[in-house]
Amino acid sequence: MATTLTASTLKLTVKEEITLDGVKYDFKKEKSISNINQIYHQIVRIGTSSQSLIGWDSDNDILVGSFGKIENTKYVRITNLDDEHYVILTVTAGSGGNVYENYKLEAGRSIIFNDLNLEQAATWSAWDYFTNMKAIAYTAAVDLEVFVAGTQTFTGDDQTG
Repeated sequence: MATTLTASTLKLTVKEEITLDGVKYDFKKEKSISNINQIYHQIVRIGTSSQSLIGWDSDNDILVGSFGKIENTKYVRITNLDDEHYVILTVTAGSGGNVYENYKLEAGRSIIFNDLNLEQAATWSAWDYFTNMKAIAYTAAVDLEVFVAGTQTFTGDDQTG
């Protein structure tokens, strides 16, 4: 059976506005990512024990990377829906599962990844794709909104992208 899904363009907008001492400052940047044919959107409860949030190599993750090759994941947004507590996001990359970054995501804030390729901080000489993102709430469980967009191609019954 042939797919009836038509790929579309994901439109992103970042907008900042502030008036200080009567002077208005604003910034607006729009970006489009074409050929998106897969999205994942879910609200996930994160407790005070570390758990996988997004993974591309494990069947035990809350969101298993079903985007085929990691490089076809084009956009990831994580939003902390809590109004009081923060969460720590830990990103691992490479075949060794090295921890590359820890991000503190405060209540009500979002973090966006447009590229899932990280440089090895120890040597600054090589790049690796994310393999996993784990989350742990600091003092009490929090709800995170997860939105992932990507591209994938199929040849017959085989997943190639």
